Amino acid sequence: MDKFGYKLPYKAYFGGVSALSPLHYLKMNGFPNNYWGWGGEDDDIGIRVSLAGMSISRPSLRIGRYKMIKHKLDEGNEVNPKRFSLLSKTQKTWKLDGMNSVVYELLSREYLPLYTNITVNVGTLHGLRPPTSKPQSKESTENRP
Repeated sequence: MDKFGYKLPYKAYFGGVSALSPLHYLKMNGFPNNYWGWGGEDDDIGIRVSLAGMSISRPSLRIGRYKMIKHKLDEGNEVNPKRFSLLSKTQKTWKLDGMNSVVYELLSREYLPLYTNITVNVGTLHGLRPPTSKPQSKESTENRP
């Protein structure tokens, strides 16, 4: 991408635009669920690709070029101070943390001509539903779907 002068910032770089088939996605156990905040998740995915016995193919610079949309870090998505620690454990955790352990709530599924847009709630670092500001009554929690 233009941000790096169309050169890899380091050999194992994985980020920007990527594509995986469903078979490859499942073979690497999907994306990690233990990253919250910015940083590290792309490198974890690159490591998973390798650990699953696959390799990253890169198109020639003539074809595989794009300009990155300039952006700042998202508010509420601060730098993850645990990213380097998590990355150092990927080899041990990739088979335990991914598609086989994800917990989510399906919010919507929209079938479009070129893709399906699936929206889910993955909750917070502490669980699927964010903590409530006041305790719920027994009746309201028993009637929850």
